[in-house]
Amino acid sequence: LAHHARQDGTVAPRPPASSVPSMLAPGPLLALPMLWVALYVIGLAHALIKQRRARVMWRRLLASAQCLPPQALLAHGAFDERQLSEIAHSRLAVMETETALSPVLIGWRRPVLLLPRHLREFSAGQQQMIVAHELHHWRASDPLCLGVSAALQTIFWFNPVLRWLGARMTWALELDCDQRVLAGRPQQQRKLYATALLRQ
Repeated sequence: LAHHARQDGTVAPRPPASSVPSMLAPGPLLALPMLWVALYVIGLAHALIKQRRARVMWRRLLASAQCLPPQALLAHGAFDERQLSEIAHSRLAVMETETALSPVLIGWRRPVLLLPRHLREFSAGQQQMIVAHELHHWRASDPLCLGVSAALQTIFWFNPVLRWLGARMTWALELDCDQRVLAGRPQQQRKLYATALLRQ
């Protein structure tokens, strides 16, 4: 063993090299990545559970809804001839529910247009403008955009910027649909459309 001199002149053995702290030895810094991985997995699991609950809720809602065949769409009053032709051409499924909600497109691969039954209480013009709003979402592939946004927010659950951007994007898509529905329409129809949105 190597030796070193004490103050009293005697020689003491040097401690073994294995007992000397090494810069490469595991320390608190190595625990930080492990802690972050654990937190990320917990947060991701929580986000996935929320997504699964939402999917289960929508599936139950669709299971309790009634599918409207072409004959029922003709008699509904919420669709003009052009909208009926577009729905038939794109094979878009239309369903009706007793649940009080706003008309919505569910899904992004094969979206379903879900209409509340209370929509029948609106005037034919109001119903057609509301359906036009949802059909523009369909043409613009907005459900796909919202699905991608939801997936990114789930994967990067820790990033508040993505949630903020997702909310802004949703708002922008809704405003775009409203503007396209109202483009070229007289003021009276604009008021009817606004009234219908408030009633929903």
